Amino acid sequence: MNLAVLLLSCTGSPRLTDFDRPWAERVFANLADYYRAQSGGRENMQFQVFDWFQLSLTSDGWNNLGFGAGPTVRPMVEAGLNVDLSSFDHFALVIDKFDAALAAVSPTFPIYVHVGAQSLDPALVQRAGSAASPRVSQP
Repeated sequence: MNLAVLLLSCTGSPRLTDFDRPWAERVFANLADYYRAQSGGRENMQFQVFDWFQLSLTSDGWNNLGFGAGPTVRPMVEAGLNVDLSSFDHFALVIDKFDAALAAVSPTFPIYVHVGAQSLDPALVQRAGSAASPRVSQP
């Protein structure tokens, strides 16, 4: 698995968390260690955490996208951060806004896991991510 972690906020919505990219990198390093251990070394999760990006969407605009957010926000992030995300096969959309909590895999686009920044935790992301990567067994 090659995971892009996109740290996102919405226009007109203040961020509720104050964590930075290095902190998120530690969270996902713990997750990569978990995947490696749970798979008996068969799953080597690579990841890259991208710095915070403010979407041109309002909080309501994000909510209206529902589980279709991934294909819409990915090109926004690519253009806004001037990055090419084509080498990634999974995406964690970490959204920091007042009504975003927990995590879930998009049933429509299962390469995207939606994560409320307030809930960012390796265990939560692992559970949601396992649904998109069935090779890793859950306890």
